[in-house]
Amino acid sequence: MLETAKQARRRARLQGLLAAWFLLLEAATAFLATTSVRINLTDSLPRGFYRITPGGIERGTLVSACPDLSNPAIQTAHERGYLKTGWFPRNGGAAPLLKYVLALPGDSVEVAQEGIRVNGQPIENSIRLASDSAGRPLPPLPASREAPPGHVWLFSGHALASFDSRYFGPAKISDIIGVATPLLVSQ
Repeated sequence: MLETAKQARRRARLQGLLAAWFLLLEAATAFLATTSVRINLTDSLPRGFYRITPGGIERGTLVSACPDLSNPAIQTAHERGYLKTGWFPRNGGAAPLLKYVLALPGDSVEVAQEGIRVNGQPIENSIRLASDSAGRPLPPLPASREAPPGHVWLFSGHALASFDSRYFGPAKISDIIGVATPLLVSQ
């Protein structure tokens, strides 16, 4: 069956729109690859754009960190899809996380199902879930102890189901990419 002129124009218009969409996607990918801007699409923090820059790490600093896939809890999280692959994965395939530094080396961290205490102070919204949304048990509680040298505890109280040090324990400071600053985020 022959294509009518109207169908041909419609097909050409659709092809043009698809080409424009792919060019826009390619430009956005190039922009993100060459700048320090990261898009957060998870529930752990407000969704939006964050700038990642070098900076000092203190308690309460928002950071971008690559999860260490040699950690069994991180491996399980990656296999179950809690940690996304993302556009710019590092350390074996997991996209960087955005989390707050909760504890620094030498800080006392007490971990319980009811929540976390740092240096004796209870942390708001730090209750630990026993299972994920599919009913699978989450990794066992990390040991309560002093944060070891070269390690920090990462946390986000924005969403109860945030996968952070409550589940995988302390993270290496060397896994931190930089300090994250919100640019344009949802409320």
